Amino acid sequence: CMSEWADNYDVNATIDDGSCSLEACMSEWADNYDVNATIDDGSCSLEACMSDWADNYDVNTTIDDGSCSLEACMSDWADNYDVNATIDDGACSLEACMSEWADNYDANATIDVGCSLLACIDTLACNYNELGTVDNDLCIYASDLDACATCSGETDGSGTIVDGDADNDGLCDIDEVYGCVNPLATNYNANISPTDADDSCLFDQDYSDSLAYIIDSLNLDNSFSTAHIMMLQNQVTNLEQQLDLVWIINDENQEQYEETLSNLQAELAEIDSINIDNQIAYFQNLVNLDNPGPYEVVVQAYMILAEQYEECNPYVYGLIENNLNLGWNTIGYNILYPTPVEYQFASIINDVVLVKNNGGEIYWPNYNFNAIGDMIPGQGYQVRISSVIDDFIFVE
Repeated sequence: CMSEWADNYDVNATIDDGSCSLEACMSEWADNYDVNATIDDGSCSLEACMSDWADNYDVNTTIDDGSCSLEACMSDWADNYDVNATIDDGACSLEACMSEWADNYDANATIDVGCSLLACIDTLACNYNELGTVDNDLCIYASDLDACATCSGETDGSGTIVDGDADNDGLCDIDEVYGCVNPLATNYNANISPTDADDSCLFDQDYSDSLAYIIDSLNLDNSFSTAHIMMLQNQVTNLEQQLDLVWIINDENQEQYEETLSNLQAELAEIDSINIDNQIAYFQNLVNLDNPGPYEVVVQAYMILAEQYEECNPYVYGLIENNLNLGWNTIGYNILYPTPVEYQFASIINDVVLVKNNGGEIYWPNYNFNAIGDMIPGQGYQVRISSVIDDFIFVE
């Protein structure tokens, strides 16, 4: 054998007799395959993937080299999940419910099957759900309330019962007749139930004038009450000061002072409990100013003009300012009706020393002495003041 690779190679041979032989691996798949081998010695070996689940599995492998790989679904929620997968092939799939409204909705589903929803599935019910598959025995019906009730109309299970008799008078709202139920209105309808009243009432000029008169009267009462309260408070203060000066009060008249003080305090409490402002607001609310009709627009315009005229006419409300100097002043009483002198000077009572009328009668606040009584329209009065007062006006 003249071949160097052979086990029986003879370096001295001059003629090859064809007897060359080699014991080695004769399998071409083996890492140690020898092309010259003539006798397989069973030593063939291959380092590769030995796992038959792998894409690169080699059946001839004798040594696992850890290179096994499998492209498949790696998500354990999928129907085709492969626990051996090493590379996700993006082919994960799941047959389940894909509708979010369903009780068995699965966000991972790729193939829609078998959605179910427990709900009211009676088409006559107010809370009917058109997507429902299994009835939940919780249906509600308009008849559960009364014969006037209806369903709100939704078909997604959110429907409710709609009350068709809002005022509970037994007459369905669609059959109600609304109108004015105020007997003082020109369009009063005696056949309409008080529960069906609306804002359609119309009133004539007499009614508007009566409201304006009530409001003006209450405003006048309010002004007098304010002045009266100020006067009473000043009298209370004076009496309390005099009671403190015990050296000028003897035992005989102290009880009289205390009784007078108690009566004044009781009168103050009674006046204070009468909320005239609320009465004024009530009558003003009878005139609909937020949503006026044509007639109310005319009435409102008339009232605005009348109010503007009264504000511009000082002889109505006495809005003439008087600047009173220290000492004696002579002023005219410019209100069109008599009022008590203590009302008019209540706002400056602490500065008033003496008031005299044309007849020489006086009002002496410090001693709670009043011989004048009411101030008379058109008459002049002398007023002695202990300090300068600007912009004094008579109370309306």
